[in-house]
Amino acid sequence: MREKLLFKDRKSALLSPEKDVTIGIPRVLDFWESYPFWNSFFRSMGFRVQLSARSSLKMYEHGLSQIPSDTICFPSKLAHGHILDLIEKRVDRIFMPIMNRMIPEHEGENSFHACAVLKGYPWFKNKR
Repeated sequence: MREKLLFKDRKSALLSPEKDVTIGIPRVLDFWESYPFWNSFFRSMGFRVQLSARSSLKMYEHGLSQIPSDTICFPSKLAHGHILDLIEKRVDRIFMPIMNRMIPEHEGENSFHACAVLKGYPWFKNKR
């Protein structure tokens, strides 16, 4: 139910003329919490939005060839598959901002720094 609500297509007020540009958003990391905002933001600016496919073993294995080290965590490895999925969908741009700090999940906790590997992922480039 959570996934259905987070990733459903919502109408957004068009605040800028439509553009012939598709913004790809990987279905990974912080986008599980912030996708409704970014989807509405880009659509209201006149961009089309393309979400990467749902995570799967096939997607994970597809991205393994792009991983610089086998020691990185599973979410980092899976992110490679999501980026390649968007590249193959021929989006014009991929939106994956550098996240230095993450919003804490529980009240009273301080914000914590994101993993250094994940902070570098916006610089990921397809080597094919």
